[in-house]
Amino acid sequence: MERARELGLARSIGVSNFSAGELDEVMAAGAIPPAVNQAQFSAVEYRRGLLDACQRRGIVLEAYSPLGTGQHLANKTVHELASD
Repeated sequence: MERARELGLARSIGVSNFSAGELDEVMAAGAIPPAVNQAQFSAVEYRRGLLDACQRRGIVLEAYSPLGTGQHLANKTVHELASD
């Protein structure tokens, strides 16, 4: 991926579902840190440790499945917010 970036074939490097430890490993192995870590993250499944780890490393945490692929739709708070 670094080579693809150097050649202009990619603007940035991203990872998906990496833990804080895996981010450390990839950053130690490469010269270019990932710009983004795409991970499941929501208000119901708030992964504060991962968010903090990304922020400390200058990596954007991009959330997917903010409603837990529909699992959180029955959550009382989510339901109340949606009905307002």
